[in-house]
Amino acid sequence: MLLSESTNVVEMIKHLREKYSLGCLIKNHPKPNYLNTHKKNKAELIIHGDVILNDFFLFLKDYNIDANFINLKGHQLPKNILLKDIEKYYPEEKETNEVFKSLKVVESMIDTNIYTDIDWIIRIYKRIINIASTEEEKSKILESITKLNDSNERFTDRDSTQLINSI
Repeated sequence: MLLSESTNVVEMIKHLREKYSLGCLIKNHPKPNYLNTHKKNKAELIIHGDVILNDFFLFLKDYNIDANFINLKGHQLPKNILLKDIEKYYPEEKETNEVFKSLKVVESMIDTNIYTDIDWIIRIYKRIINIASTEEEKSKILESITKLNDSNERFTDRDSTQLINSI
């Protein structure tokens, strides 16, 4: 589909929904009937599967249209996705368990050579050891402590033993 100044906005939205499973939510009030611009250089865009959503977003901005995009499953879409990938897009699940979120933070700091970072890691461990309630959480904490002890020389055996004993 070729989008230009004469494109009907309702038809454009319908095409995107049917062909790419893209929900296009126009935020302008009142919603425009056609793509209109007061600029001398009028942009055109051919819609196909290899168009990046951000390019389409910027194209609409040229026509003073502000829009949000979702796939038909209701997921907010990243701007760098191709139109052909929208239908099968699922956002990464976010960790809701505080212990597991904290272990991810520790994992991101595992290669640190700064003693203050090691102090923070120990504080995080102490906090999550206190809130860990399931055997799975305690097991993951133990694995993480062991991994850190094996891979970071600044994290001492004494630190590791104290934390393991407090589990």
